[in-house]
Amino acid sequence: MAETLDWTEALLTLGAEELDPGRAAATLGAALKYREDVAAVLGNGLLDQALKANGRSGRA
Repeated sequence: MAETLDWTEALLTLGAEELDPGRAAATLGAALKYREDVAAVLGNGLLDQALKANGRSGRA
């Protein structure tokens, strides 16, 4: 839960009003504890799948 709040705070600090692909990728480290997890999410296309499921397109 704390990581989700950290990610939200990072997005708000960047002025994000919605979760777009570029900002999601750039700030994913605030939500995931380990660098390897970030690499796995980005490398396996999981972020793109999650964004598409929420009506967003692939990474910018």
